[in-house]
Amino acid sequence: MVEPYETADMGRYEVTGIESDKKVFKVPGLRNITKTSPYFHDGSVETLDEAIRLMAKHQLGRQVGEGFVKDVKLFFGALTDKERE
Repeated sequence: MVEPYETADMGRYEVTGIESDKKVFKVPGLRNITKTSPYFHDGSVETLDEAIRLMAKHQLGRQVGEGFVKDVKLFFGALTDKERE
């Protein structure tokens, strides 16, 4: 079962006042994600490992192991601008 991500931040709604904008956040691209901690809209997650685990829990409804986290991190690494390393 997918679990909602609890946050007091009302997201875009605070700017627009539009009901459907409640808890809607701008989502950045994945390029260079391995180099851009902290994570989440409010910077509340320090590590990429934790972010991957939380996203799996909240978007997929799954608890994931180290192998899954490692595989996702390897994929994200492929999205890194080599000039930025």
